[in-house]
Amino acid sequence: MKGAKGKKLAIIVPYTENKLDEMYKFSGHMEYFLEDKMDYTIHFINQKYADMYFNYGKLCNIGFDLTKDDNDYFVFHDIDILPKDERCDYWYSDKPTHLCPNLRPYADWIGGAFKINKQQFQKINGLVMIIGVVYFIRMIYIID
Repeated sequence: MKGAKGKKLAIIVPYTENKLDEMYKFSGHMEYFLEDKMDYTIHFINQKYADMYFNYGKLCNIGFDLTKDDNDYFVFHDIDILPKDERCDYWYSDKPTHLCPNLRPYADWIGGAFKINKQQFQKINGLVMIIGVVYFIRMIYIID
């Protein structure tokens, strides 16, 4: 169901303090890359005082909760990962999709940018909130 009309995308970008330059770079690059191809918004979710631990999972869940009423699908995106070519497919999909296939330090690793629709994210009940690590493992069992 690629490119489904009327589907709205929320790009959720968790980050820590002092990332203003990265925010501008990310926003500008995404505007250029998506070139009005789809209806999307970018939401930066900040964790203050993350000197020791950055809780990426919690920030993704907060971003989802804040944007779920106005969006159909979501991309959870690292602030320092920028798409380079059309293999990074931001169009709506019925299946969860890892958008950074070139970033796979481990066989089952999903990181950098990950796309999922609202129903699937609700079905897995969000991301596991383990500080410093995000686990997508239960998604394999629940969605399939």
